[in-house]
Amino acid sequence: MPRPSKFSQTERAYDDLVEEFSNLVAAMEDVFAAATEDGGDKLSELRGQAEASLKKAKSRLGLLEKSAVAKARKVATDSDDYVHENPWTAVGIGAGMGLLLGLLIGRK
Repeated sequence: MPRPSKFSQTERAYDDLVEEFSNLVAAMEDVFAAATEDGGDKLSELRGQAEASLKKAKSRLGLLEKSAVAKARKVATDSDDYVHENPWTAVGIGAGMGLLLGLLIGRK
């Protein structure tokens, strides 16, 4: 069985987060509709559902944030290691990118 790529995992996590926030928005719309209609027990029930959706979305967002920070640190560490192992290659790449950027900016 092929292992899913990191990109597809991130994409799936993003889709899950969007779904959680969509559920939260729908729950909040129900709360506002109930508040204008009758209040009481239905409002309390909907409020509980909205709070549960919010907690779930916050938890999911926290996990995604931790994952993103860990991945960013890994990329930074790998980049740092590469530059230390291949300093002249890194200088050449940086100079080439600077030249291209300068040419693009100078065209305008």
